Amino acid sequence: MGNGLATYYKTETRSNAYNTTDRLHTGKEFHAFDGLSWHDNAARFHDTLFPRFTTVDPLAEHAPDVSPYVYCGNNPLRFIDPSGMIERDKNGKIVYSHESMKGFNYEDKEKGLSATGFVEYGFIKTDIGNNINVYNTKNGFVNAEGVVDATTNCFGFVFTNGEFWIQGDQVETILKDDGYAPIYDIKDAQKEDVVIYCAESGEINHVATISATDGTYKGTTVYGKYGIDPAPTTCGIEEGYNRPDGHGNIVQTPTSHIHIYRPPEKDKKNDDNKENRERIHNENIQPL
Repeated sequence: MGNGLATYYKTETRSNAYNTTDRLHTGKEFHAFDGLSWHDNAARFHDTLFPRFTTVDPLAEHAPDVSPYVYCGNNPLRFIDPSGMIERDKNGKIVYSHESMKGFNYEDKEKGLSATGFVEYGFIKTDIGNNINVYNTKNGFVNAEGVVDATTNCFGFVFTNGEFWIQGDQVETILKDDGYAPIYDIKDAQKEDVVIYCAESGEINHVATISATDGTYKGTTVYGKYGIDPAPTTCGIEEGYNRPDGHGNIVQTPTSHIHIYRPPEKDKKNDDNKENRERIHNENIQPL
């Protein structure tokens, strides 16, 4: 029995070592270190022979109740982690947990739009397991003034593909936990980078994604949704969060208050991401 086991491992190693592709297990890069069969999963290596990770999860301290060697919460049949971002199940759907029903209220006086009601409230999880509080307005009831879409706001549109409504105070946690990298110069910006609009106090007011850029603020456009507006729009990056000053004037966000972040991994083509958000939005949009 022992010899058979040894022969199995030897055969597996030889087979992988001479494979014609270097991307096998979950599409990660394969390395043959002196006969070992390891795949580079960025944060740690995965050994295909046993199979197990060779080291602990570098973020294991954030989940002390779970073994530091596990993948996807030790439940890969239910969960996947293709991008290292918000937790999803095997079908790619965001994992959502319902907590309670809660009052919902949003008003845009300038546009004459409002939405109030009693909707489902719960949480989704970041890549390292922290809860992100969300409203699931598709479950519950919402009374609206005007033609609105209360299924998602700017934050939910960008970070959950329009599935949930997220408050701005949750965004910093998403950026930190899911590994968004700051881009300090507009010259380095790329399509599908995330743009954060902040107030002077540092409060996050709005988020959108870059739809096109030539490396300048004047030549960069963003795509996003405002509050309960019925449809997403495209505009210049400096016009991404225009707001009234109370005296009949429209104030643009200073470039010093515009921050750009790059998602950790773009697991789909940029156009596919935008198309998917538009599809989800069009399925949800309807007068309430």
